Amino acid sequence: MHKRFILTYIGACLLTALPFLMNLAVSWRAGEFMSVDEIVAMQSEQEAIYGCAMSSMSVMCSLKRIEQDKPDVIAVGSSRSLEFREEFFSSSFVNAGGSVGNIYSLKPFLKVLFELHKPKMLVLSVDPWWFNDAVPAKGLTFEKPYDKRPELSTDHLLNPMKYVLNSKIEAAQYMDLLTKGMHTPNEVTASKGIGLAGILWSDGFRKDGSRLYGKRLFFQNDIPPGFQDTLRFVRDGIKNFQPGRSLSEERIAAYEDVLRFCEEQGVPVAAVVVPLAKPVLDAMLTRNGEYDYLSSVEQYFTGKKDHFYFLAPESIGAIDCEFLDGSHPGDVIYQRVLLAAAKDSTLVADFIRRDKMREVVDQFAGRPMSYYEKRPEEGLERDYLGLGCQPAK
Repeated sequence: MHKRFILTYIGACLLTALPFLMNLAVSWRAGEFMSVDEIVAMQSEQEAIYGCAMSSMSVMCSLKRIEQDKPDVIAVGSSRSLEFREEFFSSSFVNAGGSVGNIYSLKPFLKVLFELHKPKMLVLSVDPWWFNDAVPAKGLTFEKPYDKRPELSTDHLLNPMKYVLNSKIEAAQYMDLLTKGMHTPNEVTASKGIGLAGILWSDGFRKDGSRLYGKRLFFQNDIPPGFQDTLRFVRDGIKNFQPGRSLSEERIAAYEDVLRFCEEQGVPVAAVVVPLAKPVLDAMLTRNGEYDYLSSVEQYFTGKKDHFYFLAPESIGAIDCEFLDGSHPGDVIYQRVLLAAAKDSTLVADFIRRDKMREVVDQFAGRPMSYYEKRPEEGLERDYLGLGCQPAK
């Protein structure tokens, strides 16, 4: 009798644990536990898209690649820098974007970066709200890259099945991940993937550190139509869109300190402010002077060498359909930015593929994403903004 009870108890425990063990197996087989070195190696070999759903080591992977490859050009900034791609440059390139969210984090990150490698050109993507005291900002600390591996968390034990219950993924996709792991194909692209998002939607980071919004471009709407979410931020004066009438002298001083540091390190800087979608910028500029600090940022940039202020999309010929959302341009716009900067900067002109980019921009004008030759992630883009944008042919 005792034996039967023990066997029943063990069986009940195993049945209770089974969903958690299956979720753990899905996480493991999908590559959610891969280390930095393993991710960098697989991306080098297979052009894989790194998109873990439960943790992200994208900045660490970019730093590792910089340490390993010693690229001539490096891009640094917030998530608004992530569409600079290696295809745009005539020399080696790595995107270390998504690393710096404000002016006070910039120098600590660059200190770590320059200990690994000093590029021949630093493309610094600066957000105008970095100079607005109303937007909270504090410095962060950064680590040198090491072979880090994500730690086990409750997300790994719970989320895969939760995604099925919330209709984020289908039950058949869950079983594919369980049985096939990283060999699971997605419906549109041919890219190999690391992590659930990378595998199912080609959503994540390319080997050069740039960002592919595969889920939004090819699969599911993950934002409201138009630019409604960003326009709400402006209307409510929240997040990065808090009003500000004057430039922060303290933050300007912090930025000048960054420029001096780069000069001392012998690293030339090309700084850019990339566009906002026109309806978003128009909404900011029609609010009775609440965003007057923007004109001060423009004046400040205009007076500095190799500094370029393209917040207005029409200044470089960009249109709404070339945006990923209200504050994130697509890569066609980033090519427009570099081409416009190169007209007045020999530094930028020396490192970009001007003729090829002109050709690509002409070909993919009106779309958020361009293709250089045929790449593994090429799929069929959707009108995810709901603006009547022309999808890819």
